[in-house]
Amino acid sequence: MTVIDTPGFARDVAIASGIAFVADDSGDLQVVNYRPFDNLGVAPTMEISSGIADVDPNTPGVQVTEGSSIPVFADVTDDVQVRNVELLVDGEVVSNAVSFPFELAAIALSNDPDAEVVEVQA
Repeated sequence: MTVIDTPGFARDVAIASGIAFVADDSGDLQVVNYRPFDNLGVAPTMEISSGIADVDPNTPGVQVTEGSSIPVFADVTDDVQVRNVELLVDGEVVSNAVSFPFELAAIALSNDPDAEVVEVQA
């Protein structure tokens, strides 16, 4: 898509939060903004899924064992770039992924000990 010159020969690249970190053979680290910032106002689209098994498939919703880890996979697309994806449980951020693939996790616990349901959002 594009070519970006670095002072040395690029040996490794890591991408996080929409920025590329490039290590070259002379030991330098280049921080590269390889895509323009997203200022077009087009919202990203996302689908989330989880590989967790429903412990009670006869009850509506997904039932999980309290204290278990819940993996959440986010398939996100945008017209420019996706900087990060946050996982919220009952409105509080519990995990933040800054690079693709956006794999997140939460522990199945609620702030309210009497709650039977928690809301998970990304």
